[in-house]
Amino acid sequence: MATLAAVLTNMIQGEQKDDPLCEKMLQELCIDIKKKSIIKNTVAKCQQQKCPVWLIFGGETTVTVTGTGQGGRNQEMVLSFSISIAKKMQESSFKGEVVFMSGGTDGIDGPTDAAGALTYWSSQNASTQSQVLEARNQELIPENFLQDNASYDYFSQLSSGKYLFKPGHTGTNVMDIQILFINPT
Repeated sequence: MATLAAVLTNMIQGEQKDDPLCEKMLQELCIDIKKKSIIKNTVAKCQQQKCPVWLIFGGETTVTVTGTGQGGRNQEMVLSFSISIAKKMQESSFKGEVVFMSGGTDGIDGPTDAAGALTYWSSQNASTQSQVLEARNQELIPENFLQDNASYDYFSQLSSGKYLFKPGHTGTNVMDIQILFINPT
């Protein structure tokens, strides 16, 4: 989910108008040109007015499994996003918070008892907090878990599993849902 993290960082830094990479990534995320424009304009307005914005995406992602760990596509998406956003926001002047969640509407993500997971990043004044920093403080290396496709193992170990989303089996499968919350301060 590095694509969504890259789009987000470009959008909240106000660089989306001149950035061809951001344009290409938004095109991949939004087939409808009008929706792409609406997303860009909404985020820009919220950034200017310092008001929060919620972006909701739907569909089903895929994961190329090369490791031996346990996880699901939603958990892997959140872990990948968490790593990407922590890296990309290091040089950012953005002040505020970002929260990202991805989950399956059927309540199951891969061969696990979780539907998905949640991550966060925030910067207030000179202090930055993120799930990646929290993991490193617990001596977890998120990149190693991602490389081994062990997102469930990662989220289970991180802060006693509090970032796993476990609603239970719902008996229905509409699609996976991703929710991105951006709150500039």
